[in-house]
Amino acid sequence: MKLQSASRILFIILLTFILFGIGTNIVRAQSIEQNETTTQLEEEGIGLVVKVSPFDPSVGTILLTLSPTIAVSGEPITDSIIMIRMEDETKEELYESYALNTPQNPLDYKTNFLLKKPGNWTILISLKNKDETSVKFNMEISVKDRNIVGTKIGTIVWIVVSLIFFSGVGYIALRIRNSTAKLR
Repeated sequence: MKLQSASRILFIILLTFILFGIGTNIVRAQSIEQNETTTQLEEEGIGLVVKVSPFDPSVGTILLTLSPTIAVSGEPITDSIIMIRMEDETKEELYESYALNTPQNPLDYKTNFLLKKPGNWTILISLKNKDETSVKFNMEISVKDRNIVGTKIGTIVWIVVSLIFFSGVGYIALRIRNSTAKLR
């Protein structure tokens, strides 16, 4: 009888691993060299290098790094006000943020967004210089759905470890109970 129940538990665990393991996409960690996508834009004599991190954006936080320059000379622009607006393809989700630079790195303006939906997103960038020159850039990125494979595997491992732990505690409690019953 004990052998049958043990084989049933092993069969259930094996079946669970098969059901959750087959047909799921596994997204590997990206190396540092390819952790961002770089796009070069130019409008009205202003060049803009836009870096989107991670390389394959997915639902969650994405980081935008912008480096504006004067297109003809390549001279960096360090005193701009950059507003970024992101909207999804249905125009239901909309986010706005200023990209800021720091005294330690005045060439790069950075901001991040927490995207909650997959799909094609439009990035609208408005750059205003101190001489009141206003330039607008547009670009699109494709945001993938969240990777839930790691979560499923972690949950299965947690359930298996918990079952083993509580089975062991139950077995020890039962053995102690039986041995104390024999002493009486």
